[in-house]
This record gives sequence, C-alpha cells and structure tokens, in this order.
Amino acid sequence: MNTKSIPINVIRPRASADTRPLDLNHVVDLAESIACLGLVQPIALDASSRLLAGSHRWHACQLVAIADPEQRKKALSKMIGETKIPNAAALISRIADIDRSGWTERHPDNRIPVRIVGIDSNTNHDAALAIEVAENERRKDYSIDEIQALAKRLLKAGYVERDGGRPKTGERALRPMLASVIGKSERQIRRLLQGKRSDVIRPSGQVSRRKPTRPHVQVRTWAHAVGGLKRAVVACRAIGKGNLKAKQLLVLLDRVERMLKAA
Repeated sequence: MNTKSIPINVIRPRASADTRPLDLNHVVDLAESIACLGLVQPIALDASSRLLAGSHRWHACQLVAIADPEQRKKALSKMIGETKIPNAAALISRIADIDRSGWTERHPDNRIPVRIVGIDSNTNHDAALAIEVAENERRKDYSIDEIQALAKRLLKAGYVERDGGRPKTGERALRPMLASVIGKSERQIRRLLQGKRSDVIRPSGQVSRRKPTRPHVQVRTWAHAVGGLKRAVVACRAIGKGNLKAKQLLVLLDRVERMLKAA
C-alpha cells in the first residue's frame, strides 16, 4: 500500500454498495473542516482508483473542490436528492458559506492524498470489504503538538473554544469540530489540549502517556497487521452482541473472519 496525491476528479465510485448510508450532516461537517484544514486523513483506493474507504471524506472533498458557491449548493442538493432531511436548507446554506482558504492552500490543484491498495475491487469483493472495515478503524496517532497545530488553524478560521456551556448562536465550537476531524471524543480532545507534551491519542481511543525517549511502535509487518485486525474483529463481536445497530456489521465480520483465516 502506498500513499500519493491525485486529482479528486479521477477517483471513481465504490464498486459495491457502501456498508453504511451516507450521512449528509457528517459530510457537511467534514466539508467545513476540510475547507479549513485540508484533508487530514487520506482515503483508500484500489489499483483502478475506485473508492475503498473514506466515502464521507470523498463526498466532502468533492463539495469543497467546487469554487463557485452556487455550484456547491447544486452539488449538495443533488446528493440530498429525494432524501427527507429536516435541515436540508441549513446544510445547503452552510456549504455555500464555507471558507476554502485552507483547501486552496493545501490542495491548489484539487489534488488530495490517497492510499493505493493493489487489488481490483470490482472482482475481489471480499478483499475490498476487509480493507474497508480495516481502513475505517485505522487512525493516525496524534501528538499534542499536532493537536494544537490543528486547533490553532481552526481558531484562526473563526472557531471558538469555551470552557463550558453551549456555544452562542452563530458560533462554531472548536472541540466538536476537532473531534470530528480526528475521530475521537471531545473529552479526549480536551485532555490533549490541556495535557503534557508526552500525551498521545491512540487508535483505540485511549489517551496514554509515554516517555519521550521511547520510539513509537508502528505496524510494520503483514503478520502484525493481520493479528491486530483479528483482535479487532473479536472485540467487535464481543461488544456487538445484543446490539441491534451492530447486527449488519456482525454479518460482515463473518466474511472478514473467513478471509483472515486464510491470510
């Protein structure tokens, strides 16, 4: 798997149906953050530039890449289609008002970072599914310096940090947006923003502390990656028992487990 930058318009839709429906509220939230920060987490593609994982980020980038506000509104209206969204008008207004300065600075040619996986998702559906599940669980470790750098860029763009209480009308709260960008809870974000330099946020969602002299251990071998995915599948199955929302995912995990046994 390798990472590179490609024009957003060469990315092709997923070969099979998404495992979860598109949440347009989340798409607009991401569009606002990407317009300010750029795309922080690369999306995953197959060897033919078909989408494997990162559908919400891809749709958000498609909106932000449109320079004309009226065209952005039309693009979002097309995504909404006949879907009954109570706040559709508000979403369309928000997408028209985004400040694209961060996007144009970091993606001047509408090129975005992607991870290329050497498979053909059009013929190898099981592998594509396994990669989608793994990529959706994959999270970068963020140091306190990286968290603070992202926070500064959001503050500069007009986001507001409050110690308590709800944001005032028209205010854009910093911590919820930062949590959405990184994929962690607001409590974890608050701790990192106030924590020591040795704090780090792990992919598991835990905030832990490590010695500055100890190198960060990354997944470097195929066996290590497969072992981690197997443990994640076991954990998902154990936690998801009796959870109606997890029922669909548990069915998919059966297919993932069969593939892992052969890995």
